Formats: sequence, structure tokens, C-alpha cells
Amino acid sequence: MADNVRPVWTDEELDAALATLHDQPTGAPDLAAAKAALFAALEQPLPAPKPARRWRWTAAAAVIVIIGGVAVAETVLSGPAAPTASAAAPTLHRAAIAAIREQDQVAGPDQYTYVRTDAWATDGVQLNGGRTLEKLVEIVSQTWVPTERSRDWLLRSALTGRGAWLVGSDAERKAAGIPADLFDRRGADVTAPCGDFASPAHKAPSCADRNLPAGWQNPTPAWLAGLPTDPQGMLSRLRADAPDNSRGDAELVTYVNDALQTGLVPAKVRAVLYQALALLPDLTVTQKEANLAGRVGVAMGVDDPAYPTRDDIIIDPATGRYIGERTVQLRTQDGIKAGTVTEFSAVTTSVADRLGEQPK
Repeated sequence: MADNVRPVWTDEELDAALATLHDQPTGAPDLAAAKAALFAALEQPLPAPKPARRWRWTAAAAVIVIIGGVAVAETVLSGPAAPTASAAAPTLHRAAIAAIREQDQVAGPDQYTYVRTDAWATDGVQLNGGRTLEKLVEIVSQTWVPTERSRDWLLRSALTGRGAWLVGSDAERKAAGIPADLFDRRGADVTAPCGDFASPAHKAPSCADRNLPAGWQNPTPAWLAGLPTDPQGMLSRLRADAPDNSRGDAELVTYVNDALQTGLVPAKVRAVLYQALALLPDLTVTQKEANLAGRVGVAMGVDDPAYPTRDDIIIDPATGRYIGERTVQLRTQDGIKAGTVTEFSAVTTSVADRLGEQPK
């Protein structure tokens, strides 16, 4: 197990959980107060009580994980039709409540939602002998999204000139005769109504008629409004939108990342997405303190044994804010060592008064 994995509960939370277990050895823990508080925070009505059910404690009901020499207890109820909580569930539930309590900045009618993405992406070039040089390059993207989505959006992106070799070196690049500016291509400003940057000249009568359809990669307000408002329903929607994919639940994490990295998903929807992810049984905390562009959060992901990389989602559980995503190499391949972060992006959002101007 990686050295950077830490307990998902504090000592105080662990003591409280164990105390609850011993207080009620013959039945299920009393979760009524906690459940009421959660639904109140999410501004949802508390579901009607279900008929009493005999709960059966099994070996899976109290999971003890040894991490760095510390025993971490996570209690889950076992019974008919009970969803399996992931190892990341406590973090995600805290983030869901925090997302509701924190206030998103909302752009006014004549303002713009400003989304900045600080990313490191892999760029490469294949040499004559078949060897591929791989380099991480830094890209900063800024997007201005008008409140009236049919107006012009602005995308400004460029490489910063900073980079780090994954496979190869400057000496090898020079020896192969590859120019130094190959990994330093610069971007340009692109404006387009409805954010249709792939077809900036496309002038549809409404954003509903744009070339890019609404979905996880393009979460329009109308599409977001149509998503389920309960965790199980949201999970079902994710599964329905990624049927028969080769990566299983790992692909669902990617879908959620796709939506959240746009910076356009409101707090209430983020909260439900977090709770839906908590239902994925194989989702684990992969790093307790993951740093993306100076912002620190908890990284979570699902390993797919058949796939060489894992996509992590990184969330700040104290604020409920989405920090970003990263791709981690699961096994050594093509000269890239296992555990290497091969790509990542950190997202911040705020409000700007004018197109192209930085927020004050």
C-alpha cells in the first residue's frame, strides 16, 4: 500500500464510531439524527420511515484496515438491498454537506462565470527508432461564460513554457534534432456563442441547437436541471450513460470529472454527485493530501486491473469544492514508472464583470 495513503477518519471520529458500536451490540446503530441532519443540509425531505428490518451483522459490517500501522474502522450496515459504501464514503458525505453550506459565486445578468484551469498534460514525439519521448507541459486555460449562454463565450489558452520530462531529456531531444519549441506551441483566443469552440462560426438560433450535445462533457443548465436529485438515481443515470464500457465503475469517475472540470456544476448537483460516488464499492482514497497547483484535497479513484492508468477525482471535503482530476500510471509501461502522475488539471471559478477581463 502506498505510503501517502492515510486514515479516512480522525482519532475522534474513530472513537465515536467504536463507542456507538459497543453501545448497541444487538441492533443497528441509531442513524436517525445523522440522517435527518444530512437531508436538512441538502434541503431534501426526509424519506418516510420503512418497516422495521432485522439487521444481521457480518464480517463485512466492521471493516478494519491497517494503514501505516493504524487500525481504521469503518462501519457499514449489512442487510437486504443495502448499497455497499466505498472506502471514500466518509470523505464524500462530508464534502456533500459542505457543498450545500458553502455559497457558490453566482454571476449577475451582465457578468461572466470565470473558469481557470491549470493543467499539466502529456505531449510526445516518436523518434525514428520507435522510441517516444514524453514530456509534461503546463497549459493554462481561461473561460468566460456569459449568464445568457447564447452570447459569446471566450476561451483563452496557452502553454506556459514550463515542462518536465517523463521519458527522455533535453540532451536526447537535441541529439535527435528535435527543435526546442516543439513542446512550446502557443494557443490563441477563441470566441463562440454557446461555448461551441469547435465550430466558432456556428450561429444556431439557440444553444439547444448547437453542434455539441448536452451531457457530462457539456453540462448545460437544462441538462443539469434534469439530473436525478437522489444519490441512487444519480448513480443509475451514470451507469445508463456509460453502458457496457470496458472500464466499469472507473469510467463513472471519469464522467463525473468531465462534468465538474467545466466549473459549471452548481453546489446542489455536486453534492448529489459526491453521494452517488460514495455508493461505488471500489472507490478508495488514493491520497489524503493531494496538491494540485497549490490547492490541496483528498484524491479518490477506482483501479481497473485491465487499464494502465487510473483517473482520480480530487475534492476538498471542508468546502465541498471540486479541485480537479489527475491520471496516475498504475504499472510501469513505455518507460513511465508506476505511480507517476501523467496528467492533472486544477479548476477554480469566480465571477468577472467583462469578457476577457480578470476577476477583481
